[in-house]
Amino acid sequence: MKQKIDLPPVEEVVLPKLFNLRPGYYLLGLMILVVLLLIFLLGFLPGIRKGGRYVTFEAPLSETGILLDGKYLGSATHQYFVPSGNHTIAYVKADQIYAETEIHVDHPV
Repeated sequence: MKQKIDLPPVEEVVLPKLFNLRPGYYLLGLMILVVLLLIFLLGFLPGIRKGGRYVTFEAPLSETGILLDGKYLGSATHQYFVPSGNHTIAYVKADQIYAETEIHVDHPV
């Protein structure tokens, strides 16, 4: 049988009261604030900084391609993220532009 080890006596650790609250309450509040800050930083701030909107394009012809400022996005049946600002949209079928329009996308905030 092992011998029992006697530990030296130590002083009790007491966390200070903050705003006249017990330590468990202000530590819980601090953890909730940290979680909310992380949700904001990871979930909302990138969208605020990047800016833009998702735009759905429709075209009368099937298999129509979309050019955004001369850059090919894809077919007209999908939804695409367009950054904030003024843009030129061109509808392309068989390497021929058959329609062109200007759009303005505002910043969501």
